[in-house]
Amino acid sequence: MTRISDTPDKPRDETEAPAIATEFTDSEREVLTFLRNSKRVDLRWLSEEQKQKLKTVLDGLHNGKRLSLLRISKEVGRSYMAIWGLCRALEIPTRSIAEADRNSAVLRSKHKRTPFDGSTEDAAYMVGFKNGDLTAWQVSGTAVMVTSTTTHPAFADLFHQLFQTYSHVYQYPMFEEGKGYKWKVAVRLDNSFKFLLKSALEAVEEFAPKRPLYLSWLAGLIDSDGNIYTSEDNGYPRVRVTIYNSDTLLVNAIIRESRKIGYEFDGPYLLKKKRTITPFGIRYKKDLWQIALQRTESAQTLLAELPLRHSEKTERKLLALRVGNSEWNEIDMELARLKKKIKAGVVEFCKRGEECYVQKQKVRNQKTTANGPNPSSD
Repeated sequence: MTRISDTPDKPRDETEAPAIATEFTDSEREVLTFLRNSKRVDLRWLSEEQKQKLKTVLDGLHNGKRLSLLRISKEVGRSYMAIWGLCRALEIPTRSIAEADRNSAVLRSKHKRTPFDGSTEDAAYMVGFKNGDLTAWQVSGTAVMVTSTTTHPAFADLFHQLFQTYSHVYQYPMFEEGKGYKWKVAVRLDNSFKFLLKSALEAVEEFAPKRPLYLSWLAGLIDSDGNIYTSEDNGYPRVRVTIYNSDTLLVNAIIRESRKIGYEFDGPYLLKKKRTITPFGIRYKKDLWQIALQRTESAQTLLAELPLRHSEKTERKLLALRVGNSEWNEIDMELARLKKKIKAGVVEFCKRGEECYVQKQKVRNQKTTANGPNPSSD
């Protein structure tokens, strides 16, 4: 059999391209080496046997092993257009640019993304957490982007805990006029996380029939956009669990489905009207509604069932579960310490955000100065 390299073509300088990777078979390596060493591949000077071998190997690499033409061109040190033209001449089907971009997106990604491998309860919790205060969307054909902003270090820590085993979590400071400094967290996940794209109403419908999944989802929602209150009521501590949302259909669905498992949420109550601006500069684009589990005994029973993960909410939960027939002054001091600790953490977190933001702006300005002003046209 004639070897494909048995051609009179003038060899190229082998320093122009690196050695062929060892992952290829002997036949593939022979063809790739030929393409790398050949000054020019002209099918007119190849026998039918050699052309068939070229076609078989290139088709196997591109359509069998799903290697991109760009990857093949880099292996042999030739231009993308040269390899594309060769495939066209050999009548090898090539993928469209859009398909090639989707297939190579993971390889081009700077950070490795791994599939979701948690339990169904983990997935339900993540959906609840997202439905509360995260934004998720299909950012490309191969990735789901999840983002949020926060002034609480416990929220940022939880975001890292949930997603950092699956992809790189970005965290950087932000400044908003009238609101101050905060942090943005973001992660680009693979398509196994498409379950995060479901709406809150879809989640309620899916998880409500199974108590463990519904409670996991509700825990994520409360960790993200709910609260646990311990307050005074006629000299005794009182515990309440509250959930906030602008979707009246959702809060009514939570009331309905929670009632089925023994929990009577009151409401919904209008908490903030549309266009209200808070002292912190937050402007409400929709009416904000609140529902609440008002009775201490019922709130404590629910908290005992909820698998909360937000460290601030977990501390509030543990304190709330200790409330019995004790008088208010027995728990007031501990609650004050907890509130002070949380507030100090927020202040320090925002202060660190301010320092990082100012430093980044300083570096950016130095680079702009070093590069000089843009030349103006006459």
